[in-house]
Amino acid sequence: MTAINQAEQYLLEEVRGGNEEAWSQLVARYEGRLLAFARGRVGDSAEAEDLVQETFLSFLKSLPTYQARAGVETYLFTILRRRIVDVFRSGHRKHVCLLQDTLSGDGSESDESALSRLVDPAPAATVDLELGEIRDLVRQVLADALERLLAELKRSVKLREIKAAELIFYCQVPNQEVARLLSMTSNAVAVAKHRWVSRVREDVTAHLPDVPPETALEGLLGEVWEARRLSCPKRSTIGAYVLETLDDDWADYVNFHLNALGCYFCRANLEDLRSQDEREDRSGFHARILASSIGFFRRG
Repeated sequence: MTAINQAEQYLLEEVRGGNEEAWSQLVARYEGRLLAFARGRVGDSAEAEDLVQETFLSFLKSLPTYQARAGVETYLFTILRRRIVDVFRSGHRKHVCLLQDTLSGDGSESDESALSRLVDPAPAATVDLELGEIRDLVRQVLADALERLLAELKRSVKLREIKAAELIFYCQVPNQEVARLLSMTSNAVAVAKHRWVSRVREDVTAHLPDVPPETALEGLLGEVWEARRLSCPKRSTIGAYVLETLDDDWADYVNFHLNALGCYFCRANLEDLRSQDEREDRSGFHARILASSIGFFRRG
């Protein structure tokens, strides 16, 4: 869920060039899944529509600085979720998975921060970059390292390990709860977690040997995993799950991601796919988004 695809790239170039039809196509492509996500988080349909409309407007305003490090869908979901967080400041409304809502507390392990140990805790050399620039570099290195790790797990079809990684890094579930949910021993979870963290630590230190861990890395692992939606199935995979055409192992994994872990982003895609089958009419909402944004294409 990280790389921008050719269709998205084409639409972006056309929108940047002032093509109103391309903007209409881009809105139509993503409005349903965004609306499903917002409705699931705020409950009120009218407020959900307002939030999605504001999301598209914010997207347009940010186009000059959008670097496409993540796909358009991921970027739009990030904008929308930030707006929902602004509306609901209580912690439980910030969660990205149903599982987090069912666990007591925030699901974090206060006595153990995997990310704080991603690099050697020894004093690092002084760097000339500002902290914000350092954190941007670290985010990119972490994303690349985690993508490589997940790619290896997928090639080996180690789907239970992917489930465990999601629970630990995406949902920030404690080791004991991960063990219970996946019928593993706590020791097996701890060993796997240590192996993954060590692997990512090596990547970070290889690319950014001078980054001070205490100031630049704290809390970034979960943030990067969530922001890039590293383990979220592709929309086409969710569609295949709906059509029951996936292999049994992958169908089981997607079912876990959607229903046990309960990723709100992917559940929104699932709901949108199902609503398309039911021919849900969103023409009025679509027209409203276009009307509110048309001024961006008629300036000067």
